[in-house]
Amino acid sequence: MRRHLFTAAVTIMIVAAVSFATQPDNGDVNCDDNINILDIVHLINYKYKSGAEPCPFISPGVAYVHWNSRIIDVGSSWSNMAWFRLYAPDNGWVKVEFSHYVSTETYCLMYEIEWGVPRDDRAESTIMSYTSDQPISWSQIFYVSEGANDFYLNVKYCLRDQERSNITFENINFQGTYFPEYYGDLRED
Repeated sequence: MRRHLFTAAVTIMIVAAVSFATQPDNGDVNCDDNINILDIVHLINYKYKSGAEPCPFISPGVAYVHWNSRIIDVGSSWSNMAWFRLYAPDNGWVKVEFSHYVSTETYCLMYEIEWGVPRDDRAESTIMSYTSDQPISWSQIFYVSEGANDFYLNVKYCLRDQERSNITFENINFQGTYFPEYYGDLRED
């Protein structure tokens, strides 16, 4: 009897893993950008061994990344802070937003949101100062095509001669929301 229950449980988990694979990112419960047997192990550890919670369900047209804290080696070239893949149900617009706190004292940081690979698709914002008790935030509208769209949040020093150093960023929120049509008020923040 136990053998049959075990076989049934394994079959259900394999079917669940296969069905997850048809919904991009929804089966990636351990947040490693892969859908494989490790996601099943993660679920078992969460359910029966007080393991970490699964990644949240990703809905088409909505993507969200949150880091409690990240230490990034920032220099005069771009360093990646966060990225997400948004699945657009059709051609349309995405409002991309980010906010975070800077815990390490620094003079001048520059941010860019990069969509895909071409440099022409990048948009950037320069923030000339920081305050440890106020969040840094920014938003941008991008035209996207149906399917997968990758967005990257990058950071670097404004001054070219600035040496590389570790900077602690806290409460990083990077998100995108799909809209089927462009609305002018999306740019108002």
